[in-house]
Amino acid sequence: MRGRPGPFERSPRSGFAPSPPNEAFRLHAALVERVVRTVVELSGLDVAERIERRLGELADRLGRPSPHGRTVPFRLTQEELAALVGTSRESANRAVRALAARGAIVVVGRGRYAVADELLDGVRP
Repeated sequence: MRGRPGPFERSPRSGFAPSPPNEAFRLHAALVERVVRTVVELSGLDVAERIERRLGELADRLGRPSPHGRTVPFRLTQEELAALVGTSRESANRAVRALAARGAIVVVGRGRYAVADELLDGVRP
């Protein structure tokens, strides 16, 4: 019988073979975990804490050592930083100023952030 390929058959047109169900399950589980984490952060943490966590994660995973701790290796506009933590640009800007005032982060240039090593200790498992 001709028609659509089954879950483990190749499509003659595209050559694409869909992944087995366990791969789909793992992808779904990862997405659910990410959504749950985001909901918990949005409901339980203020903007400064969310920015602190997100910059800490970026610096820990991708950052380069610097005199101020670890520097996130790319620029983030205020809009992008706000979108990462689910807030407005204005709220993100106030939170960045507050974090910088207490020494948790250093603004090393326009859209460039360094995260204090002490903060990274709380990010690592």
